[in-house]
Amino acid sequence: MKILEVLELIRDKLPGADLEQLAREVEKKRDGYSVLAISFEAGKLNEVADFLSQFKADDDYILDMGGNLAAYLLKNKSMNEYRSAADFAQNLKTALEQENNLKIQVGIGGDTDTLSALGESVTALKYGGFISDKKGIFSYKEYLLLKTLEDIPERKMAEYAPILFDPKTRAILDDEDMTDTAEEFLNSSLNISETSRKLYMHRNSLLYRLDKIQEETGLDIREFADAWIFKTIAVLYRIQK
Repeated sequence: MKILEVLELIRDKLPGADLEQLAREVEKKRDGYSVLAISFEAGKLNEVADFLSQFKADDDYILDMGGNLAAYLLKNKSMNEYRSAADFAQNLKTALEQENNLKIQVGIGGDTDTLSALGESVTALKYGGFISDKKGIFSYKEYLLLKTLEDIPERKMAEYAPILFDPKTRAILDDEDMTDTAEEFLNSSLNISETSRKLYMHRNSLLYRLDKIQEETGLDIREFADAWIFKTIAVLYRIQK
């Protein structure tokens, strides 16, 4: 399938894009890149483009995807100082927001060829908020997890729901303060001090909320295994609702 034909399939995710020009640009950079889709506030294209042109390495490439969307093609060999594309995305997001007083979101494509990763990064950006609407960085692998969970048959979900979403667990998942705290704790790699700093919350208040979550759900999200289970249950609950 030609590049333009693939871009046509995701036209709804690329409002205002010149698909023929975009196809030509992608063809030039077909392999060896990780792809980030960057969403920004309307009318801020010039500020974002100016920043990215100064931020990028010589081998990196930027594509205007129309509207309030840009793609950052990160040359894999220039990623030595970063642990992953997600690590680079966090650094980019922090720098862009702090230096330009902007709010952005970033979608990360999978480890595929540049064309596929482009579509994946936009998809991650479009649906990532369903999984986590706080951190602003979404990976295509998270989206695939969501789709996998969505594919659980309704009859099975009806069977599991009373156990997974008992009244006390529902109360926690419906409490925005509790879910915001849990999500930030998970995003901070289960680090108490880092979470307290990000939430501007006293350490004792944070510990109280974590204890409350454990008391009501039976899951101590300070432990990795329980944190993973809690995250999965939270996503399932959003799907169910």
